Amino acid sequence: MTTISPKDADDADDADRSFRKTEVVTGAVAKILIPLLIALVGWWYSSAIKQQEIGATFVQLSIDILEEPPDDRPPGLTEWAMDVVDEYSGVRLGPQAREELKQRPLRFGLELAPEEQHVISVTPTEEGSFSLKDLGSAVIQVERVDASGVAGLRIETSSGTTIESDRAQVGDLFPLKWPNGGEAIVKLKEIKQQTDEAIFSISVRR
Repeated sequence: MTTISPKDADDADDADRSFRKTEVVTGAVAKILIPLLIALVGWWYSSAIKQQEIGATFVQLSIDILEEPPDDRPPGLTEWAMDVVDEYSGVRLGPQAREELKQRPLRFGLELAPEEQHVISVTPTEEGSFSLKDLGSAVIQVERVDASGVAGLRIETSSGTTIESDRAQVGDLFPLKWPNGGEAIVKLKEIKQQTDEAIFSISVRR
Protein backbone atom coordinates (compact mmCIF):
# COMPACT_ATOMS: atom_id res chain seq x y z
CA MET A 1 0.00 0.00 0.00
CA THR A 2 1.31 3.46 -0.97
CA THR A 3 1.45 6.05 1.75
CA ILE A 4 1.26 9.78 0.85
CA SER A 5 3.06 12.05 3.25
CA PRO A 6 1.58 15.42 4.29
CA LYS A 7 4.34 17.18 2.35
CA ASP A 8 3.48 15.28 -0.86
CA ALA A 9 -0.18 16.14 -0.37
CA ASP A 10 0.66 19.82 0.05
CA ASP A 11 2.81 19.75 -3.09
CA ALA A 12 -0.05 18.17 -5.03
CA ASP A 13 -2.47 20.84 -3.77
CA ASP A 14 -0.02 23.58 -4.76
CA ALA A 15 0.38 22.09 -8.25
CA ASP A 16 -3.39 21.84 -8.63
CA ARG A 17 -3.89 25.45 -7.51
CA SER A 18 -1.11 26.59 -9.85
CA PHE A 19 -2.72 24.75 -12.77
CA ARG A 20 -6.12 26.23 -12.00
CA LYS A 21 -4.62 29.71 -11.73
CA THR A 22 -2.85 29.27 -15.08
CA GLU A 23 -6.11 28.04 -16.63
CA VAL A 24 -7.99 31.10 -15.34
CA VAL A 25 -5.32 33.51 -16.57
CA THR A 26 -5.16 31.82 -19.98
CA GLY A 27 -8.94 32.01 -20.34
CA ALA A 28 -8.96 35.69 -19.42
CA VAL A 29 -6.19 36.49 -21.88
CA ALA A 30 -7.99 34.57 -24.63
CA LYS A 31 -11.21 36.52 -23.96
CA ILE A 32 -9.29 39.74 -24.49
CA LEU A 33 -7.06 38.75 -27.40
CA ILE A 34 -9.56 36.87 -29.59
CA PRO A 35 -11.92 39.85 -30.09
CA LEU A 36 -8.90 42.08 -30.73
CA LEU A 37 -7.58 39.67 -33.36
CA ILE A 38 -11.01 39.44 -35.02
CA ALA A 39 -11.26 43.24 -35.07
CA LEU A 40 -7.74 43.53 -36.50
CA VAL A 41 -8.44 41.03 -39.28
CA GLY A 42 -11.71 42.79 -40.11
CA TRP A 43 -9.98 46.16 -40.26
CA TRP A 44 -7.23 44.77 -42.49
CA TYR A 45 -9.75 43.18 -44.87
CA SER A 46 -11.85 46.37 -45.08
CA SER A 47 -8.72 48.43 -45.64
CA ALA A 48 -7.57 46.13 -48.47
CA ILE A 49 -10.99 46.31 -50.20
CA LYS A 50 -11.07 50.09 -49.82
CA GLN A 51 -7.56 50.34 -51.29
CA GLN A 52 -8.63 48.25 -54.29
CA GLU A 53 -11.64 50.50 -54.84
CA ILE A 54 -9.46 53.60 -54.68
CA GLY A 55 -6.98 52.04 -57.10
CA ALA A 56 -9.74 51.14 -59.56
CA THR A 57 -11.09 54.70 -59.42
CA PHE A 58 -7.69 56.25 -60.07
CA VAL A 59 -6.94 53.82 -62.92
CA GLN A 60 -10.26 54.62 -64.60
CA LEU A 61 -9.58 58.35 -64.26
CA SER A 62 -6.11 57.88 -65.76
CA ILE A 63 -7.45 55.80 -68.66
CA ASP A 64 -10.04 58.49 -69.40
CA ILE A 65 -7.26 61.12 -69.45
CA LEU A 66 -5.00 59.07 -71.72
CA GLU A 67 -7.85 58.40 -74.14
CA GLU A 68 -8.09 62.12 -74.84
CA PRO A 69 -6.03 63.62 -77.74
CA PRO A 70 -2.60 64.76 -76.45
CA ASP A 71 -3.32 68.38 -77.41
CA ASP A 72 -6.32 68.37 -75.05
CA ARG A 73 -4.39 67.24 -71.95
CA PRO A 74 -1.53 69.09 -70.21
CA PRO A 75 1.84 67.23 -70.27
CA GLY A 76 1.93 67.13 -66.48
CA LEU A 77 -1.49 65.45 -66.36
CA THR A 78 -0.35 62.88 -68.91
CA GLU A 79 2.70 62.03 -66.78
CA TRP A 80 0.48 61.72 -63.70
CA ALA A 81 -1.95 59.39 -65.49
CA MET A 82 0.86 57.14 -66.70
CA ASP A 83 2.36 57.02 -63.19
CA VAL A 84 -1.02 55.98 -61.78
CA VAL A 85 -1.32 53.18 -64.35
CA ASP A 86 2.18 52.01 -63.36
CA GLU A 87 1.26 52.09 -59.66
CA TYR A 88 -2.06 50.25 -59.75
CA SER A 89 -2.21 48.13 -62.91
CA GLY A 90 0.61 45.75 -61.98
CA VAL A 91 2.16 46.13 -65.45
CA ARG A 92 4.51 49.09 -65.87
CA LEU A 93 4.57 51.07 -69.10
CA GLY A 94 7.86 50.84 -70.97
CA PRO A 95 9.73 53.95 -72.17
CA GLN A 96 8.46 53.51 -75.74
CA ALA A 97 4.85 53.13 -74.59
CA ARG A 98 5.14 56.27 -72.46
CA GLU A 99 6.47 58.27 -75.41
CA GLU A 100 3.66 57.01 -77.66
CA LEU A 101 1.04 57.99 -75.09
CA LYS A 102 2.47 61.51 -75.03
CA GLN A 103 1.85 61.76 -78.78
CA ARG A 104 -1.26 59.62 -79.30
CA PRO A 105 -4.47 58.70 -77.47
CA LEU A 106 -4.59 55.39 -75.65
CA ARG A 107 -6.23 53.87 -78.73
CA PHE A 108 -2.87 54.40 -80.45
CA GLY A 109 -4.39 56.82 -82.95
CA LEU A 110 -6.56 54.22 -84.68
CA GLU A 111 -9.75 55.57 -86.16
CA LEU A 112 -12.77 53.47 -85.22
CA ALA A 113 -16.07 53.79 -87.04
CA PRO A 114 -19.17 53.88 -84.77
CA GLU A 115 -20.34 50.51 -86.08
CA GLU A 116 -16.98 49.00 -85.06
CA GLN A 117 -17.55 49.66 -81.36
CA HIS A 118 -19.48 47.13 -79.33
CA VAL A 119 -20.63 46.92 -75.70
CA ILE A 120 -21.69 43.67 -74.05
CA SER A 121 -22.74 42.64 -70.54
CA VAL A 122 -21.33 39.57 -68.77
CA THR A 123 -22.37 37.99 -65.46
CA PRO A 124 -21.02 34.96 -63.52
CA THR A 125 -24.00 32.93 -64.76
CA GLU A 126 -24.22 34.30 -68.30
CA GLU A 127 -21.26 34.55 -70.63
CA GLY A 128 -20.98 37.22 -73.29
CA SER A 129 -20.04 36.65 -76.89
CA PHE A 130 -19.44 38.88 -79.88
CA SER A 131 -18.76 38.41 -83.58
CA LEU A 132 -16.79 40.87 -85.68
CA LYS A 133 -17.36 40.94 -89.42
CA ASP A 134 -14.46 39.49 -91.43
CA LEU A 135 -12.45 39.01 -88.23
CA GLY A 136 -13.86 36.31 -85.98
CA SER A 137 -15.67 35.91 -82.68
CA ALA A 138 -14.91 35.58 -79.00
CA VAL A 139 -16.54 34.55 -75.73
CA ILE A 140 -16.06 36.35 -72.38
CA GLN A 141 -16.61 34.60 -69.05
CA VAL A 142 -16.24 35.82 -65.45
CA GLU A 143 -16.37 33.92 -62.15
CA ARG A 144 -17.28 36.77 -59.80
CA VAL A 145 -18.16 40.46 -59.96
CA ASP A 146 -17.66 42.86 -57.05
CA ALA A 147 -16.86 46.52 -56.39
CA SER A 148 -13.15 46.09 -57.07
CA GLY A 149 -13.55 44.38 -60.46
CA VAL A 150 -14.05 40.87 -61.79
CA ALA A 151 -12.35 37.64 -60.76
CA GLY A 152 -11.60 34.71 -63.04
CA LEU A 153 -11.84 36.58 -66.34
CA ARG A 154 -11.47 34.37 -69.42
CA ILE A 155 -11.63 35.50 -73.06
CA GLU A 156 -11.44 32.88 -75.79
CA THR A 157 -11.43 33.68 -79.51
CA SER A 158 -12.76 31.54 -82.35
CA SER A 159 -9.16 30.86 -83.37
CA GLY A 160 -8.41 29.23 -80.00
CA THR A 161 -6.48 32.10 -78.41
CA THR A 162 -7.22 32.43 -74.69
CA ILE A 163 -6.60 35.33 -72.31
CA GLU A 164 -7.07 34.79 -68.57
CA SER A 165 -6.85 37.17 -65.62
CA ASP A 166 -7.28 36.32 -61.93
CA ARG A 167 -8.37 39.89 -61.19
CA ALA A 168 -9.41 42.56 -63.71
CA GLN A 169 -10.28 46.14 -62.81
CA VAL A 170 -12.25 48.85 -64.58
CA GLY A 171 -10.09 50.34 -67.33
CA ASP A 172 -8.03 47.20 -67.98
CA LEU A 173 -7.42 46.45 -71.66
CA PHE A 174 -7.11 43.04 -73.33
CA PRO A 175 -5.84 42.92 -76.95
CA LEU A 176 -7.14 40.13 -79.20
CA LYS A 177 -5.72 38.89 -82.50
CA TRP A 178 -6.98 36.52 -85.17
CA PRO A 179 -4.88 34.62 -87.77
CA ASN A 180 -6.41 36.69 -90.60
CA GLY A 181 -4.74 39.79 -89.18
CA GLY A 182 -7.79 41.16 -87.39
CA GLU A 183 -7.29 42.81 -84.02
CA ALA A 184 -9.62 44.09 -81.32
CA ILE A 185 -9.29 45.56 -77.85
CA VAL A 186 -11.59 44.40 -75.04
CA LYS A 187 -11.92 46.93 -72.21
CA LEU A 188 -13.56 46.41 -68.84
CA LYS A 189 -15.68 49.54 -69.00
CA GLU A 190 -17.98 49.40 -65.98
CA ILE A 191 -19.05 47.34 -62.97
CA LYS A 192 -22.72 47.12 -61.99
CA GLN A 193 -22.51 45.53 -58.57
CA GLN A 194 -26.27 45.51 -57.94
CA THR A 195 -26.83 43.15 -60.87
CA ASP A 196 -23.40 41.41 -60.86
CA GLU A 197 -22.75 42.75 -64.37
CA ALA A 198 -19.41 43.47 -65.95
CA ILE A 199 -19.72 45.77 -68.96
CA PHE A 200 -17.09 45.34 -71.67
CA SER A 201 -16.46 47.48 -74.73
CA ILE A 202 -14.92 45.96 -77.85
CA SER A 203 -13.11 48.16 -80.35
CA VAL A 204 -11.86 46.91 -83.69
CA ARG A 205 -8.33 47.81 -84.72
CA ARG A 206 -7.86 48.36 -88.46
